[in-house]
Amino acid sequence: MKITDLALVFIMICLPFLIVNEIQLDRLAYISYRNIEIDHIIDTAVEDGVALMLDVDQQGISINQERALDTFLQTLYLNFGLINDNLSKQRIMSYIPVVAIIDYDGLLLYSYTSYTNNSNEKRIEPIWYPKIYYTYNDNARTYYFTLDDYVKVFDMENQTLIEGRRKDLEAKFNDGIIADDQRFDDIRRRAIIQTIEESVGFHINEHNLYASLFGIEYEFMLPVIEKDDWNNTIDDISMLVFIQGLPIGDHGEFYNGYAIGGARIVKDEKYFLQIGDNCIGYYHRSNCIELIDRKLMLDSQKNCALKGYYPCRLCQP
Repeated sequence: MKITDLALVFIMICLPFLIVNEIQLDRLAYISYRNIEIDHIIDTAVEDGVALMLDVDQQGISINQERALDTFLQTLYLNFGLINDNLSKQRIMSYIPVVAIIDYDGLLLYSYTSYTNNSNEKRIEPIWYPKIYYTYNDNARTYYFTLDDYVKVFDMENQTLIEGRRKDLEAKFNDGIIADDQRFDDIRRRAIIQTIEESVGFHINEHNLYASLFGIEYEFMLPVIEKDDWNNTIDDISMLVFIQGLPIGDHGEFYNGYAIGGARIVKDEKYFLQIGDNCIGYYHRSNCIELIDRKLMLDSQKNCALKGYYPCRLCQP
């Protein structure tokens, strides 16, 4: 057999595999692109929702979860091209098992439920559930935490409720978590995360019952949330949205993701950036006597370090 004949045989054998491989690579590239595209759509919608989530007046700051949700959905529908397609809007909603608002003192959840209306008709639709508070019980006291160090303490033996900043309550509690700043913060964070995980996980699992009625063949479950995302979530009033089971391909591929947006109002500590006389950048507390320029600031030491700034040796932030 001539070498040209061997080459033709080789091409005839390998060509189908090369074509199939090229098709698979194109499909994977498309799926990757769609995931990135949907990530951006959801992030943008959450940012818009958070931007209109707060009401600020002389009484203080309050959450307007209805407006936040409406704004989120309008941006979502717009970027998916569904503004005038009510049927597709309802379909998209069925892939959102839960919307969570992490409020200052508790968790607000928007998720599906079933009920019978006044006409004795069974309805399935999403509703806002009552607030779930961030609590911790040590058998003697129940603690109602917030996103900062403000806490309510209910003494079960004396049936009394005391509230205030942790440091201000130290004199009244010489034992337990109030007396230990680090332990207080560790337990507070764990309690908030546990409240979110358990509550959101329950509603996502419950969504499987309703999704099957919508004709969705997908198992909804709480995804793994990165540690940095948890820290961002419990450090500020925020919105957390999950979208799962959204078809994005012809071979059973699904989008499964979440987005978090913070309102940036709980963090009172700000760090100001300034270049020192030695041409090195430092970050300072607001009351540092060396601070002259207050134009640049960040809300965490980590972000300052990522920008290449060092802590001021005088105010020691």
